[in-house]
Amino acid sequence: MSLKLVLGSLLIAGFLAMGCGDDGGNGGTTDVPAETTPTPDVPADTTPTPDTPTETPPTEVPADLPPVETEPFTGTIIEFGSNPPAAIADADVVLLDDAGQPTATAVKSGADGKVTIQIPKGKPAGFKVSKAGNKNTYQFGLTPSADGETLWIVTETLYNLAPAMAGLVLHKDAGGKFDKGIVAGSIYWVNPADSKEQHVGCAKVSTDMGGDARYFDPTTGFPATLAKAPTTSKNLGYFLVANIDPGKTKVTAKLDPAGTEIGSVDIYSYADAICINNIYATGAANPTPADCPR
Repeated sequence: MSLKLVLGSLLIAGFLAMGCGDDGGNGGTTDVPAETTPTPDVPADTTPTPDTPTETPPTEVPADLPPVETEPFTGTIIEFGSNPPAAIADADVVLLDDAGQPTATAVKSGADGKVTIQIPKGKPAGFKVSKAGNKNTYQFGLTPSADGETLWIVTETLYNLAPAMAGLVLHKDAGGKFDKGIVAGSIYWVNPADSKEQHVGCAKVSTDMGGDARYFDPTTGFPATLAKAPTTSKNLGYFLVANIDPGKTKVTAKLDPAGTEIGSVDIYSYADAICINNIYATGAANPTPADCPR
């Protein structure tokens, strides 16, 4: 991130009006000519009067901004959905700015799938992970941890298969290209007693950029139609939203049927790409309703 200062300039000019006179005289063959000293026209005062500009204060050029303080972020690139988890080497990892755009900070994962990348200190970070044969995969709101974080990457195969299993058709533009995005993740509540994540059941998700939400069947562990999985399960809080318009969007979780909002996450959606982000429910207890049947 950099600050660019554009300096303008003001050009002031005056126009000079000039006057001129004609000479005249009389003459003859034998007469003494009358005095022929020309009497010049007296021009008007032609001293230029410059425009008087509005006072413009000088533009102050600020001193160089101090460098952004950074800290290392370590993570491992893992193929999403792999079991056991498969580390991915030679994946490109790019730090994103606050507008969800790539920065110049980028690294490539090692043979063990691990990366270390510098991020602004004390600030959650977003990343783009890419590699041939995979879809561009995004994550937001990540902070460094002692054990390192997981950075997911989604294969082309899974990107196409998961929505199809849920009965969804990915939207394409007139040219046949996928022009909307996907977000997938889980709804969790973190138990403060042991810091462990617990699934939240009987919840639905939506975004403010549209999309079609689906949930995972706890008996199969796969995304399913709404007839089989109308909400998240208390044993499996996974969700998938396809066909989201590109841009910044908020993904919100609400209990069903009460409609009580329990958590949200801000992400960016990208055409023909996927974002992996969880939603963490707030509150002193797991908000799963006691009578949740799933």
